[in-house]
Amino acid sequence: MNNKGLFTAKIKKDLSESGINLRMALLFIPVGFLTYLFHEFGHWIAGEY
Repeated sequence: MNNKGLFTAKIKKDLSESGINLRMALLFIPVGFLTYLFHEFGHWIAGEY
């Protein structure tokens, strides 16, 4: 098995052991991005105020 296969297998094993499914892990990306935008928008509002 190549390094990419080992890495992928390790990620799948870690996700299954932690009880986090792939859908939940992928959902974190847009949620984290939107949270970041909201946070930075708060800095902009405070600066304008």
